[in-house]
Amino acid sequence: VKVEGSGKCEGGRSCGCNVCLNYNGYINYEHKRISAPLDACGFIAVPGRTFAVPPEWHPALIEVYYGGKLYASGYGTDRGSAINGLHIDHYVGERLDSFKNYAAINYATVKVQKLSGCRDKILENALPRP
Repeated sequence: VKVEGSGKCEGGRSCGCNVCLNYNGYINYEHKRISAPLDACGFIAVPGRTFAVPPEWHPALIEVYYGGKLYASGYGTDRGSAINGLHIDHYVGERLDSFKNYAAINYATVKVQKLSGCRDKILENALPRP
């Protein structure tokens, strides 16, 4: 599990975890102002609950265990070009202070329950759309 953050700042500039110094809480998406980036399924990414997973796991329910305890759980509804093999990313938010509540974890046990697709009722009932 890698705790990372990135996305598009308002105006379309790409921002990473230490770049969005002037981030104002909004992102432009198809000329609409939304408060968070969208995942690969088209849901609004939920800090602490959205994971980017390898294509063969996508989409899925995710539970991450660290030190024998449940660390985080959520939805594997995002993907990325660097997300493959046993690598997943945990979306924690866009603001610089988003990372303060999350430990830097490089190795963890992950439980994956593959879902039928991005239109799975579990996802539709749990995650917001723009």
